[in-house]
Formats: sequence, C-alpha cells, structure tokens
Amino acid sequence: MEMYTRPDHDIAAAPNLVTIAEHVAAGLGPDSRERGRTMFDGLRTALVDRSGGTLTPFLAQTLIGVCLAACGGVLDAARDPELAQGVGVADLLDDAFAFVAAGAAD
Repeated sequence: MEMYTRPDHDIAAAPNLVTIAEHVAAGLGPDSRERGRTMFDGLRTALVDRSGGTLTPFLAQTLIGVCLAACGGVLDAARDPELAQGVGVADLLDDAFAFVAAGAAD
C-alpha cells in the first residue's frame, strides 16, 4: 500500500512503475513476449478450478483482463485529480473492484 501513496515524482510511485514496465515490455523480444502472454496461465487455471464450474478458461482469462484494466483505470485516476475527485488510491481500488463484482450492467 505504501507505493500507492508515494508522490508522483518518486520513481517507486505506482504510476511511474507502470510506465517503466510498459517501456520494458515494448522492448522485449518474441520469447519474452510469449512468456508475458502466458504469465497468467496458472491464475486462470486456479480461477477455473475454484469456480465450481461457473468459469470457463475463456471467462477466467476475461476476468483477469477486466481486473487488470480496472487497476489501470485506478492508476490513471491516481495521476489525474479530475478523475480521482479527491478519492485516494485504496478507495479507488475498492470502487473499481466493487464495480467489476457487481457487473457493468447493474
């Protein structure tokens, strides 16, 4: 949690770490990209196994993607006071995952 409260100019602030990771990922060769593409295979399998038959591998992978996108939205808001509207990162994460859990259609 400490990394989320670091000032924006701190290299270890979450938004800065994401930017660094994006630059590193852009420079990876094909082998490393494949490793990155499959890095969530274990999580996907665990989600399917623990879902009691309600998640297919596709739905589990989709859920992972949605959760990563929600985290990206939170990091965008952390850098943009207009988006965050005075809400801290921890509460933004709670809001984002409550939204995902409820479903966008609700």
